[in-house]
Amino acid sequence: MATRIRGNSGGYSPSKQNTPRRADSSGTSRRAAAGRSTARRTGMPNRGSTAHRTGTSQSSSSRADTVRSGSRSTARSRANEEPQSGVKRFLYDALFKKTEGEIDYTFLTIVIAVLAMGLVILLSASAPRANALHGSSYYFFIRQFGFAAAGVVSMLFLSKVDYRSYRPFVPAAVVVGIVLLILVAIPGIGTSHNGARRWLFGIQPSELMKPITAMAVANMITNQNLHMKKITNILVLGVFLAIVVVLMFLEPHVSGAVIIVGIAGCIMLVAGFPVLPVILLAVLGAFGVGIYAKLFSPTRWARIMNFFNPFADAQGTSFQIAQSIYSIGSGGITGRGLGQSLQKFQFLPEPYNDFIFAIVCEELGLIGAIFVMGLFALLIIRGARIAMNAPDRYSMLLATGIVAQVAIQSIMNMGVASGAIPNTGVSLPFFSYGGTSLFTLLCEMGILLNISRQSKKN
Repeated sequence: MATRIRGNSGGYSPSKQNTPRRADSSGTSRRAAAGRSTARRTGMPNRGSTAHRTGTSQSSSSRADTVRSGSRSTARSRANEEPQSGVKRFLYDALFKKTEGEIDYTFLTIVIAVLAMGLVILLSASAPRANALHGSSYYFFIRQFGFAAAGVVSMLFLSKVDYRSYRPFVPAAVVVGIVLLILVAIPGIGTSHNGARRWLFGIQPSELMKPITAMAVANMITNQNLHMKKITNILVLGVFLAIVVVLMFLEPHVSGAVIIVGIAGCIMLVAGFPVLPVILLAVLGAFGVGIYAKLFSPTRWARIMNFFNPFADAQGTSFQIAQSIYSIGSGGITGRGLGQSLQKFQFLPEPYNDFIFAIVCEELGLIGAIFVMGLFALLIIRGARIAMNAPDRYSMLLATGIVAQVAIQSIMNMGVASGAIPNTGVSLPFFSYGGTSLFTLLCEMGILLNISRQSKKN
């Protein structure tokens, strides 16, 4: 039915649309008014108002700012908890810091392969002498295996420690290394063997000085930002090397001095030093070695002369080289067989140390020798790849020095054993008997693994 509403004139007129619209409008107005009244009484904003919507937005924004501020403060507090340098930083990196990136597993596999083969060859080469001197064919092997196990643990440990954390200790390590070299040269303190005083309380400071030199030279070039074209900067490094070389000549340990100079030279060349002055320093160093041998070491001068004719005094000063060449020649293509060497039975001097490569050639033949040289080549190439992908200049130079040490030392040992270079008495990395040398080498491999973990690829 149509609703009749009294008009202004007092009559009735039908309306079907105005009444509901007015009722809805008046209802809405009443609800809005009630809301405003409630808001005034309670002091709370009206949900339907613009002020309420604006306040809600501002409240959400302030809560987000509070969360972000809390996150930043938490990050700052965590950063403040992390030690920045020193022993605390070293221990923090080793025990608590989460390592990022993966190590170079190919390089690790090569290192383990070289180490395993070195232990097998050492067992074969040292068995007769160990039985004769100590009553057990496994004497040298057991000791070497112990150093290898400790070295592998240290290698894995150092692969997790940021190489930057112990960089502040490099100057202190240089001082300690020089002090040890001084102590070992003092009669009555250092221990002598075969006319050379190289051991101090069972360790060889000269072996420790090799990685210290790599870290020191890399640190000096990086920290002082040495200008590569200035001769004075080359002389700064030359003075440091001269101190180390003179102290090593007092032992005497000529081959160790040559290796240390070679490590520094390779780092300098990679760092951008001009080639000619570095080569000049190398030539002067070679002349210095010759003059030293001529004036102060007749035995070493005789070895240099016998290089031109290894069989001129085969029963005297060139006895070692002559017996080593006999060992290599008797191996042929395939060798006598593992453990079947004859020269290691009191014929070849130092068959498990300086001339262990001759035993490799005799027992495994030319094929085995090429295999061993191939392993070292892979190790050096992979190490050079780690240096090329290093994250910063210091790590690149440090990796270069470590790889240079392995390369120079292995080439020198194989050259001496085959008569290609004069006899200098240098060990073959990972093969020759020597706990200090093996443990130090494995620690250096751990440093390389840590650098690979932080390489540019990762």
